[in-house]
Amino acid sequence: MGLFGDSTSIWQSNIFNAIWFLLSIAFIAFFYFSYRRSIANVEQRIVELENMANEAKKITVQTAKDLGKPEKDPTQTINEIAELFVIPPVSADPRGILKKLDHLIESAEQRFKEVVKIVAPNADSEAQANIIMTMKGSIGIYNIAKFARHMWETLRKASTMQAVFFLQTMLPQFRKIASGYLEGTKALSVGKPLGDSVGAMIALHLIGNAPTNEIVEETVAAEKTIENRRVIIVKAKGPGGRVGRPGEAVEKIVKQNGNIARIVTVDAAMKLEGEKTGTIAEGIGAAIGDPGPQKARIENIATKRKIPLDAIAIKIGIEEAVMPMKKEIIDAVRPTLEVVKRAICRAPEGSTVLIVGVGNTVGVGQQMAQAEEK
Repeated sequence: MGLFGDSTSIWQSNIFNAIWFLLSIAFIAFFYFSYRRSIANVEQRIVELENMANEAKKITVQTAKDLGKPEKDPTQTINEIAELFVIPPVSADPRGILKKLDHLIESAEQRFKEVVKIVAPNADSEAQANIIMTMKGSIGIYNIAKFARHMWETLRKASTMQAVFFLQTMLPQFRKIASGYLEGTKALSVGKPLGDSVGAMIALHLIGNAPTNEIVEETVAAEKTIENRRVIIVKAKGPGGRVGRPGEAVEKIVKQNGNIARIVTVDAAMKLEGEKTGTIAEGIGAAIGDPGPQKARIENIATKRKIPLDAIAIKIGIEEAVMPMKKEIIDAVRPTLEVVKRAICRAPEGSTVLIVGVGNTVGVGQQMAQAEEK
């Protein structure tokens, strides 16, 4: 019995070892083939991003040709502007950093205006504004694709599965944003409103058919009586793609009019996952997605004059901001107008309220009559 029992134990041990060996081989093979499949998947997705970037550039080139009738092919010039970069100001010395940043932003805008005169010399000012925004959209996709390619080439040198899997989890988000930019580039090329245009659209509905004047560069203002209050409405000049200089406009209007009872800013804001597109939220402060200078102007003048700052946000996804305006965002316009009117009514009757519709004004003109004709 002892000999028989020992041989059985050895036989069972060998079977166990063989099964363990086969499972180990299968486990290694699974991870190896998953790794190889992940590599192919990452490469495919990056090529897809690069194809999006090329398509956006082609749209920009064709838009410049169609609207600007250039004598020379604008492709080379548009390829060159895609590499434009802005070096941030020195942050170690914070004094005057916002003025420096404002100067750099204005310098970059001036460069785009110089380029559009070359690639679309015969386009009118509104078409040129749209072409500039189209260029910016294509540059956005190009930079996403370039960054993804850089990460991939860098991680591939490390030759680790963790690095590949990490990039694989990030690429769907890159694609989501790039896809939004591509759809936005198409919309900009034909002058259609984007998700980010909702603030300007709210301002347009408030303006109605009231006359407007250009208060500062690329920014207009109108005056109306709403709920027995004098209301001054500010937005970027449309219907070309512009964001204007709302901070400068607010600063100038407050200085000219003296006693402003409230400042209300209306803008699109990034929603959290799970929130519905078009959700309206109220807050305190300046609702403006600006790098800093324009927002600071509003905050500074409001603080100096002790003017209450109301913020109204329409929640949208990060990719929805640069895509053609969705129905859910359009449907949020009228409810937002009611929220704006409530904010106006917080000021005493007979006082002056300043409303700022923030955002890209592509496809959103100065008067409702023009919009209704389109």
